[in-house]
Amino acid sequence: MTNAGSLIREAVELYYGDTASHTILSSDPKVRLDQIVSHLTVSLNDLIDMSMSFYTELMNGLKAHKRHRNLWLPNECSFKMLDSFIPNVPTGNEKGSYYALDFGGSNFRAVRILIDGSGKMHRNQSTFSLRYSSALGPKGLLDQKATATELFDHFATKIGQVIRESGDDPEPSVPYNVGFTFSFPCTMLSHSNAILLDWTKDFETGRATNDQVEGKDVGVLMDEAFARNKINAKVSIILNDTIGTLLCCAYQKPKDYPPCKIGVILGTGFNICYEEDEYDRFGYVGRVINIECGNFDKELPFTPVDYEIDYYTSNRGRGKLEKLISGAYLGEIIRRYMILYLREKAPPKMWVVGTFTSEDASVILNDNTEDWRIVREVVRRAWDVDLSFEALIGLRKISEAAFARSAGFAAASICATARKAKAYVGSRATAAIDGSLYIKNEWYRKKLQYYIDTVTRPDLKGNVVLLPSDDGSGKGAAIAAAMFNSKAI
Repeated sequence: MTNAGSLIREAVELYYGDTASHTILSSDPKVRLDQIVSHLTVSLNDLIDMSMSFYTELMNGLKAHKRHRNLWLPNECSFKMLDSFIPNVPTGNEKGSYYALDFGGSNFRAVRILIDGSGKMHRNQSTFSLRYSSALGPKGLLDQKATATELFDHFATKIGQVIRESGDDPEPSVPYNVGFTFSFPCTMLSHSNAILLDWTKDFETGRATNDQVEGKDVGVLMDEAFARNKINAKVSIILNDTIGTLLCCAYQKPKDYPPCKIGVILGTGFNICYEEDEYDRFGYVGRVINIECGNFDKELPFTPVDYEIDYYTSNRGRGKLEKLISGAYLGEIIRRYMILYLREKAPPKMWVVGTFTSEDASVILNDNTEDWRIVREVVRRAWDVDLSFEALIGLRKISEAAFARSAGFAAASICATARKAKAYVGSRATAAIDGSLYIKNEWYRKKLQYYIDTVTRPDLKGNVVLLPSDDGSGKGAAIAAAMFNSKAI
């Protein structure tokens, strides 16, 4: 191991203990590849055990919420189990024209949606980057030196731009109703007031300033930005992308599908929400509960590479399940394992953090060309090299193993949530899924379905129906705004 590698190992061991030390890998490349794939392989028994622990944690979270609302104690439950303040799912009869802001990644969307009351909607939207400001570095408005004012003013000016371009009155007598999808852990104070608990996905806006977002009411911050920028609009509902996905599915799902009781995000992040029949018994105002399950840490077999990745994130020691599942980390997991596989043959650019993404891996997994032409193009673009065919096989196998592990843990989590939503007792349930990891990756969709069927008891197979919900977060925000406002635009 190089001096740099030794320093990394020592630092990781200092934080996590000896369990982070690397398993000795074979000098034979073929054996070494098999060892790496074995590191990333999770057995069916492991998934069943994890699913049972997930269900137990759901129950712990409900009981903790009953004891002390709006106070999350990680030692009691790794789930935040947050109140959505949404009393019901849509009926499909909602009508009107509404605006929505959809923020959950490095891009955000400003959306105008016309809901016609028949389960259909018409959408106009614009997408904007939050990394546009080179003065703040590559992270732009997501950098720790960017302020809350800068971030929310950017949101306000862009929704104002969409209002002007739509032809709607720029100075209405009644403020425009805006649904705000804010996909980060928040404590809901009401349907339009939410305190950001902490940033996830390696976002850090405001942390190095006196104008922070964490600990603030994002509904108030947004309304203040509307006022500063003279835009006659107000936040009427705050929700996250997971809840938006559930609401969108409930409004638009085919009539022959069972009730939509579960919403899932499988993209840059990972999360689940569900409809809880006994919500009032556990002290909730809304019946849709935002689990915030990315922090789950029970029955998770972390590998040495997982520990290394966790060590270098801004939320070290937290978000462990999300770091095994979500697209934000899969590419980096694969890159690091490729270095362990190729050793001294790894090209220089492969050693650079962030040079291989989950999107790259998705393309590789779905390449069905005989000569692997697309795989070769991805490798050239990412690492500026032509790898040998043996190395490409290794890349494919490592990508398959990492993505299969992700799908397995996601499926185990969904099955546990379905059990709590009573999908296996008396009635079936639809699970709406949004996020690029699922929507844009046919290989992953098939693997997730395989694990759902495998973890589920044979006699209950088919009780959970998966339904893709592309852009559920943006459309869901508009539907939520319609549910909370009797007056349309």
